[in-house]
Amino acid sequence: MREEILEKLRWVYKHSPRVVRKTLRPFRDVAADCYNRPHFDRIVARTATQIREDAQSHPGQKIFVDCGFNAGEMLERFVKTLPGFRFYGFEINYRDFAESAAELQKRHPNILGLNFSAVSDHDGTASFRIAGQKGGILRAEATTILPELHEEEFTDERLYEVAAIDFSRWLREMVARHTEADGSKPFVVVKMDIEGAEYAVLEELVRDGTITLASELMVEFHTEQFDQNQRPHYARREAAIRDELSRFPVQILSWG
Repeated sequence: MREEILEKLRWVYKHSPRVVRKTLRPFRDVAADCYNRPHFDRIVARTATQIREDAQSHPGQKIFVDCGFNAGEMLERFVKTLPGFRFYGFEINYRDFAESAAELQKRHPNILGLNFSAVSDHDGTASFRIAGQKGGILRAEATTILPELHEEEFTDERLYEVAAIDFSRWLREMVARHTEADGSKPFVVVKMDIEGAEYAVLEELVRDGTITLASELMVEFHTEQFDQNQRPHYARREAAIRDELSRFPVQILSWG
């Protein structure tokens, strides 16, 4: 019963006007640790079980790519529940998470690289602002490179610069590095929570066929977090992406 109530409150908060979220934010910070830790433990346990089962008979290496690893708590859960996998991660908020990322990589040598870069559809640079709660396990959860996405009030009005990488190119190169001598390609899981940048990235992966290199995909779309006049546009893009993904062999895992 408690979990159902917290889930409903979370939904109400997420879909409330910004002025309401600003008022409720201090209470949300307290609720985050009460709700998120056991909630995400259950999600990860369920998802990791499915990934292990699906990857069991695969002859190649096992790779997990976390796009948007934030403070690293979710990634660490997968590191612990996916033995035999190797890991990569991307995050744009180096200001808040560089230290925790370094500690995470030291604890787990099977993490091959945590990169502070924006996952994008092109190489270059990106600017981002920091938004979201200041405490809890999802600090700065709404850090975004898209000005029209306003899930939260910005907690820091400064613009930060970060390298942007063409994720499609990176994925092709990574798969080539981990392909066995006998031609066996790796089993690749991509988790994508990149605060609105997922539309352009997935559109490119579908357009150039690179999506076929991913065995499984977990993606969080942020359609409801855009300004209201932008939501129909992103809703159409999300529907089109989901339709295109259904035409490829990549398995879409339930997430959230």
